[in-house]
Amino acid sequence: MRPEIAEPVRDQFKLKKLLPIAEEIYRLHEAGVSYAEELKQVSRIAGRIVDVPMVKYAFGTGDPEYFARRLLIEWHSFPSDLSRDEMLELMHALCGVKGTQDRCEYWLKCLEASTGEPELTNLIYWPDQYQGGKYADRDLSPEEILEVALLHGSRRDT
Repeated sequence: MRPEIAEPVRDQFKLKKLLPIAEEIYRLHEAGVSYAEELKQVSRIAGRIVDVPMVKYAFGTGDPEYFARRLLIEWHSFPSDLSRDEMLELMHALCGVKGTQDRCEYWLKCLEASTGEPELTNLIYWPDQYQGGKYADRDLSPEEILEVALLHGSRRDT
């Protein structure tokens, strides 16, 4: 797996700086205490505005490390040139839950970009909601999921 895909957080130094602040934000959030100053620090480190709704989402979804990691991942740009072997490796990693939550989210976005199939999440996790339930009664292997995604996606040149 390409290093930049295996570890989507590019700046580990920033992550080290963010982690203790993220832990403090979670602690303050849980206590119902303001954490406005901590959000300013996080925003400066992450290079983007981080607000209370982002904390609430992360708090309900993951731990402080998940929150910090998600802030440092470039969510607007994904490699769309993965080879079939790379896509299959990611599909196996996703289906086998071989990564942290943020990595799996990133890998899924990479696969969507490379297959051209925006409904890949449904195919993997909710097949009854994919293509009118066409694959609902089948337990698809990672290889089969990739074939279906390539068949229905806009990228068919692999």
